Amino acid sequence: CSSDLLPVEDMAQDLLLLASDTENYEGGYTSLYNRQSISHIRGHKELEEAIYGITNSYLRELKYEVNPQKCNIMTWANVMRLGGHQRSSIRPHSQIAGEFFIKCDEKSVPIVFENPTNPLRMHDPLVMRPEDYTPFTAPTMTIQPKPNMLMLWPSWVSHMVPKINGESSVPRVSIAFTVDFLPPGV
Repeated sequence: CSSDLLPVEDMAQDLLLLASDTENYEGGYTSLYNRQSISHIRGHKELEEAIYGITNSYLRELKYEVNPQKCNIMTWANVMRLGGHQRSSIRPHSQIAGEFFIKCDEKSVPIVFENPTNPLRMHDPLVMRPEDYTPFTAPTMTIQPKPNMLMLWPSWVSHMVPKINGESSVPRVSIAFTVDFLPPGV
């Protein structure tokens, strides 16, 4: 999904300024570690509105009963430079996880999703050739980020970002988020 209405250039400038003199892990900065609010950046309100609308529709399509008045959206900034990476993780205490890519290029490192059935597989990897994998049988799924791209996935799906090796000179700037809709009556 992409949203062409968001001021991505302004957002990139604001987030790069926010992270300009801070590195809180090797090769990167995340506002999650120091709980720094990013609600002041240009376009943040519009991004949250887009996230709310898309995730509300998505969950209703899956037949989840959601209470639109009780929704918690948590956002944080990520700026990755040379050496930056993200270990494999999930995003607990939410239904939906996602990321909005603001600045990246065709040489930026991808986001890699791990197949949740990997620990349960017996001989599949020994029998299947990688060229025969489908999205349902591959051990991982790799997606190349593009500027202005918004991605959603179930928050229990493990994902990671490989170490940036220097092929891209553009910092990988994004806003990650979680969405938690409470059920009706809560």
